[in-house]
Amino acid sequence: MSSRPDEAPELQSEPTFEGDSVGECDRKAKEHLEEIAKKEWYAWDTLELTRIDVGEKTTTVASNRPEYPSLKGAPRVTTIYPQKVSGQYPSVGSAPRVLGIFISPAAGAPMQSVRSVHAIAGRGLEGDRYCDGKGSFQKGELGKRQVTLMNARFFPGSGYEWSESRRNIVTEGVELLYLIGREFTIGTAVFRGVKYNDPCERPKKLSGKTESYKEAFVDCGCIIAEIVTGGSINVGDSVISPPKGY
Repeated sequence: MSSRPDEAPELQSEPTFEGDSVGECDRKAKEHLEEIAKKEWYAWDTLELTRIDVGEKTTTVASNRPEYPSLKGAPRVTTIYPQKVSGQYPSVGSAPRVLGIFISPAAGAPMQSVRSVHAIAGRGLEGDRYCDGKGSFQKGELGKRQVTLMNARFFPGSGYEWSESRRNIVTEGVELLYLIGREFTIGTAVFRGVKYNDPCERPKKLSGKTESYKEAFVDCGCIIAEIVTGGSINVGDSVISPPKGY
């Protein structure tokens, strides 16, 4: 390979992709950007796709962190989605991290997106209904079902946004099932995976959607975790799990 110039080459066009579903739009954008990422100047080992300017017409940008941290000049496409979508596209092969944090003050109340939150040992996330013993599946039992975590890869094409799943923490690059029975760290807090949780139809009922949540996420549920050591967690924090040893 020849020596690489300091600046990325100027791309000739920014194509527009449309589709009948969010998943189809994302697939077209991903395939196009992956081809660019394989070219000589980029030669990226990992590809991260991020939606910016989310709206009727959305710009999807490819980047490679930390090698190419800036989105300026990065390969990008325009995607026209058939419905509103969340702002972040799950990245490919990136480090385990938190993409979103959501809490709700009461059972059935809308989930609120927050950038940071305090995890309280033995209870849950501060400001969330399960932290105060008010969760729908808690039956007043404080400390039960403290935190839920779900993989962002399950969402594209599902018809549901992160907040509508009613899960607390959305992650990427994490094998969540491996965390069951093991301690892991996010920010300054320590968690322990408790069990896998099958999807139910409560998110469908509360969101008013017609699509079945159980069918959209069959075999793609969340895990329930307990908080061993309290601390602060933030969007973008790494998820540090114990090594597998192989």
